[in-house]
Amino acid sequence: MGLDPSQVLALLADSPIGATAKSKRENIETGTYSPNFKLALAVKDVRLVTEAACEAGVALRVGPAAQAWLEAAEEADLGAMDYSAVIAHIRGAEASLS
Repeated sequence: MGLDPSQVLALLADSPIGATAKSKRENIETGTYSPNFKLALAVKDVRLVTEAACEAGVALRVGPAAQAWLEAAEEADLGAMDYSAVIAHIRGAEASLS
């Protein structure tokens, strides 16, 4: 999209997801994703939420997209990294544990 990642993160810092954007900014800017909450656990949790919603007859609009992105990142061997490594996968950027 041609957006400067630093500017995007600065804008997100002042949004409702500001706390997460601030805490994950260094990961995204350095490409280093030491796990605080492993991506593999996020995949498990989003699957559980999606299944529970389906069983309850609740349609999730964003849930399936989040699940697909997280699963694709896990399939790309990012499961041991922090869940924010999904951003690197979406952007096609390098990601490492340290």
